[in-house]
Amino acid sequence: MFKKYRKVFITIFLLGLLLFILKTIAPFFYSGAYPFSAIYEIEVKESLLKQKIKEFKEDNPSYNTPEQCELTDHTDQSYNNFFIIYFYYKKENKIVRIWVCSGNKNKSELGVVAINNGLDIGNWKRLNRDLDEDETQKELSLFENRILKQLGLPYKKE
Repeated sequence: MFKKYRKVFITIFLLGLLLFILKTIAPFFYSGAYPFSAIYEIEVKESLLKQKIKEFKEDNPSYNTPEQCELTDHTDQSYNNFFIIYFYYKKENKIVRIWVCSGNKNKSELGVVAINNGLDIGNWKRLNRDLDEDETQKELSLFENRILKQLGLPYKKE
């Protein structure tokens, strides 16, 4: 009986293996500079989004990274269309790295890239790569509640 279904079993196995391989390597072929980012579409132009974030950080200075980290919001030198922003979660002692760039028409995009545990830079864990799905969702929920919703801008997760 096994001989009769051998080709079927081998075909199913090979298809499963192919799907696993594609799922594993597909992120390396995503377009963009930050392929593992969790991306949000924000319903305003990039300049207004950056202004709202700047105002949020001025009104909530505890979210600014401590000076000892030497992390400042800046334009990514490798990809000039990405503006990099850092937030600090004092309670958890974590730094969140995001990017902002222009989207379609009057929209912009915001991507949550990575979380650094502690103030020693170099402990970055990328969402959707170094963090598992549950950890990624936990970090995104924290970001949405503490930062994104506080900006008061319409958004949707892509």
